[in-house]
Amino acid sequence: RSLIESVRMRGDGERPRTPKPKVKVFGLEDKHRKIIGPLFSPFFTPFFISVFQRLGYELEILPMPDRASVETGLKYTNNDICYPATIVIGDIVKALQSGKYDPAQTAVGLTQTGGQCRASSYVSLLKKALVRAGFEQVPIIALSTSTSSSSTGHEQPGFQPSSFHLKTAGVLCLIFSDAIAKMHYFTAVREKHKGESWSLAQHYLDRAVELASVTKAPELMRLLEEAVAAFNEIEIHEGDYPRVGLVGEIYVKYNGFGNGFVADWLMDQGIEVVVPPILDFFLKRFVNDEFNVKNHLMAKNALYLPGMKAMEKIVESLIWRVNRIMKGFRVYRPFHTIRFVAERAERVLSLVNQFGEAWLLPSEISQFADEGIHDVVCLQPFGCIANHVIAKGVEKRLKDLHPELNILYLDMDAGMSEVNVANRLKFLVNGAVESAKNRRVA
Repeated sequence: RSLIESVRMRGDGERPRTPKPKVKVFGLEDKHRKIIGPLFSPFFTPFFISVFQRLGYELEILPMPDRASVETGLKYTNNDICYPATIVIGDIVKALQSGKYDPAQTAVGLTQTGGQCRASSYVSLLKKALVRAGFEQVPIIALSTSTSSSSTGHEQPGFQPSSFHLKTAGVLCLIFSDAIAKMHYFTAVREKHKGESWSLAQHYLDRAVELASVTKAPELMRLLEEAVAAFNEIEIHEGDYPRVGLVGEIYVKYNGFGNGFVADWLMDQGIEVVVPPILDFFLKRFVNDEFNVKNHLMAKNALYLPGMKAMEKIVESLIWRVNRIMKGFRVYRPFHTIRFVAERAERVLSLVNQFGEAWLLPSEISQFADEGIHDVVCLQPFGCIANHVIAKGVEKRLKDLHPELNILYLDMDAGMSEVNVANRLKFLVNGAVESAKNRRVA
C-alpha cells in the first residue's frame, strides 16, 4: 500500500497507547530496603558493605556467580551485549528469582561507568530485565564516581551520598586491597601449606572493612604493616618461579568466574600470576582530563585542572606511604604513579585512546616487559569492542618495542570451551617454564 492509503485506513482517531511498565525509582521512602549487589572481586567488593553502612544503607553482596547466572543473563539480555553484562544481570535476576529476597523490601545496586564502554548501558538493560522477569517493584541504585542523576543518567533521589566521601574511601580501600593482592599472588604459588595465603588475605580484608574511611587512614596503614609481617611469616618454597602477567577488561580480569578462574589454574601449574593494581583504572582520569583540556577536547573552568592536580598529589602521597610499608615484604615491587603509567603507554600509542581500559592496557603490558615478565594473558570478553580494538591493535607496536613478548589473547564468552582455554594456557605455561629455565642457566 502507499503511505497515503495507509494513513487513510488508519483513520483520524487517536491510536490507543499502552504505557510501558517501568522499574520503581529509588526514593527517600526506599532507604530501608536491603540493597543486593553482584560480586566484582573478593579483594575489592567487601569494602562496599562498610561504605554503604556508614551512609545508612544495608548492602548484601551476592556470592560468586555461576553457570546459572550466565543462563539467566542470556534469557533476559540481548545477544549483542558484552559478556560481563550477561553475568552481572543474570546473577541479579537469579537472586531475585530464588525467593530469598522480598521484592517489596529489596533494591539492586550496580556500578555505572561512562563514555563508550557498554557498562554505561548496564542499568538500562537491568531495568528491562527486571520488568521482563516481573520485578519492576525493585528499584535500582547506580553507583559511579559521581552518583548524581545527571552523571549516571538514572534517577535515584533516595541515594545521593557525598561524591567526595565515596572517592576518598574508594582510593584507600583499593590501594590496600591491591597491596594484599600483590602479597597473596606472590605467596600463594610458593606456600608450603596450600590455602594459607588466601586465608590470611581474607583475614586482613575483613579487618580492613571497618577502616574504610578517610578518618581511619592511619589505622589502615598500621593494619597493612601488620599484614606485611604476617605474610612474611608464611612458610614458602624458595626458588625462581615463572611469572605470567594478567591484563584485559576490568571485570574478567578481576572476577574469578568471569575469567574461568585462570589465575588459580596458572598457580596450580606453578606459575606466579602478576595482576596490575585496579587503582590505576580509576586514576587514569587525572591524565585523561588534563590531556583532553589541553588538546581542546574538553571544556573546563580555570580552576578544574589545578583542583585535579591537588587531588592527584594527595593520592601520590598515599601511594608513597604504601610503598614505604611494602618495602618490608619479601620482595619489593612498588606501585607506580599514574603519570609513570601514562609515560609507558605513550611509548605505544596516543593518550587520546581513552575508551574502556584504553591506554592502560598497553602500558601494563609494557611495564611487565620492563620487569622481565614476557608471557602475558590478555582477557577479552565478548562484546567489549574497545578492549578488542586496543589490545589487538597495539600488539605489533608492543612486539617492536619488546621482541621477546608472548601475548595470549583469550576470548571470554558464554559458550567458551574450558578445554580449549586450558589447552592454550598450557602452551603458554610451557613457554614460560622454558624461559625461566633459560634465564637460570644464563
